[in-house]
Amino acid sequence: EPVRLLQQKKIGDDEETPAICCLEVDLEPMAEEGIQLVCATLQVRIPAGYPSAATPKVFVERSRGIGDVATEAMMEAAEKAVQHHGLQEEGCLAPLLSEVKDALGKAVS
Repeated sequence: EPVRLLQQKKIGDDEETPAICCLEVDLEPMAEEGIQLVCATLQVRIPAGYPSAATPKVFVERSRGIGDVATEAMMEAAEKAVQHHGLQEEGCLAPLLSEVKDALGKAVS
């Protein structure tokens, strides 16, 4: 999946714990060849203390071709992944993105 590291100035300052880095990740569900009408861009904010003392915050930054149900499914999957895999030495980004992508695929199929 395409991943972009955002500059510090683009990270929102409205959070209690400021992010030390922010990633944007483009997700597309598995689809038939030639059908790519659905996608979502997640913003993953990595706070100081990650991975063992803090967990990332996930937001749907942009979406195309999905409704509220799919967005909610993705956010629920992100929350569950952070709860299950967070605060561990190896971090939780890979399982988090995998579970969110799976949720997106199930929601649009």
